[in-house]
Amino acid sequence: VKQNKVNVDGTLKGNSYMQWMIPGLHLELGPNSAEVKGELGVKDLNLDATINAPGLDNALPGLGGTAKGLVKVRGTVEAPQLLADITARGLRWQELSVAQVRVEGDIKSTDQIAGKLDVRVEQISQPDVNINLVTLNAKGSEKQHELQLRIQGEPVSGQLNLAGSFDRKEERWKGTLSNTRFQTPVGPWSLTRDIALDYR
Repeated sequence: VKQNKVNVDGTLKGNSYMQWMIPGLHLELGPNSAEVKGELGVKDLNLDATINAPGLDNALPGLGGTAKGLVKVRGTVEAPQLLADITARGLRWQELSVAQVRVEGDIKSTDQIAGKLDVRVEQISQPDVNINLVTLNAKGSEKQHELQLRIQGEPVSGQLNLAGSFDRKEERWKGTLSNTRFQTPVGPWSLTRDIALDYR
């Protein structure tokens, strides 16, 4: 692929009951690799995926940078859990460049989805855009969750907070937008009071 050698090595076993055993599966694309091992059973889930991509350059046309991380699947089919910790550095996509991206997540799904997700993006640059930092922090459950967004840079900077709850029976989401203000090319914009939101 784009003059990068592709190699797949390992063992994968499955059956008609949708049980998958993966003693070890190694994937390579040029200098980049991923290791997958564990099992996905009828009930229990125990799977690890390790990503080590020191050279994303030209893996796809216009792409560059490095990435490293770990993704884990735990729990059961009825109550799965996904854990992720991934860092990418020196990302480039055509005219867009990003110094670093960090994603950390721990999400569970039982009778309702719950967990936390933290995303940090540093130094986003492209023509007429220079964002120093973007952070997104989300945590909670379907019944009570909150999200914070912060942006520092040009041409836009600012912040917002969002808190909400989702009623699965009514298929209705209610929330409150607060602490919201932005600097934009057309001037400052802010909420003078909290805004109630209702979506169904």
